[in-house]
Amino acid sequence: MNKTEKIPMRTPSLADENFAVLAKLFPNAVTETVDENGAVGRAIDADILAQEINTHVVSGRYNHYVNDTI
Repeated sequence: MNKTEKIPMRTPSLADENFAVLAKLFPNAVTETVDENGAVGRAIDADILAQEINTHVVSGRYNHYVNDTI
């Protein structure tokens, strides 16, 4: 008889995977936050991350371009 293999019916969270990678690469950028229910969670501090990754950071209304061709 042929047994049907069960596969998980849940899409992996890319945000969680990306968070784990960023936290490993830039531990100084990890901070704690409190949500609307009072639960404490971990988050990435964008300002600290920006300081960690570059000496010149473009944000806001400045023109910047992304090369996303692979």
